[in-house]
Amino acid sequence: MLALHISGNKSERDRKINSRIVTESTGWWPFAAKKYFDPVSWRKDKDRIKRLYETKDFYKAEVSVSDVPAGPLRQDTKQKVALQAVVGEGPLFVLETLKIEGIDVQ
Repeated sequence: MLALHISGNKSERDRKINSRIVTESTGWWPFAAKKYFDPVSWRKDKDRIKRLYETKDFYKAEVSVSDVPAGPLRQDTKQKVALQAVVGEGPLFVLETLKIEGIDVQ
């Protein structure tokens, strides 16, 4: 089972980030489908979050991820893994001036 927490995101909502990554939390209701930890997907999710911020003009965004297993990672047990993604958005890119040089077209 997975518990996923995202912090540091000011310009993008948790729901938007969750829709762009593969890793999902296990739902809170009793009959929710169980989600299991895949470390390869989780590392790729870090890049997916960074790319989401780049599409919103936050080119210096940094994302750090961590996973804390609460026991052995076996799919036949009810062990939890607590995942955390911390986003450092950095400054918003703003184009102040644009100078175009080249052939003068008349």
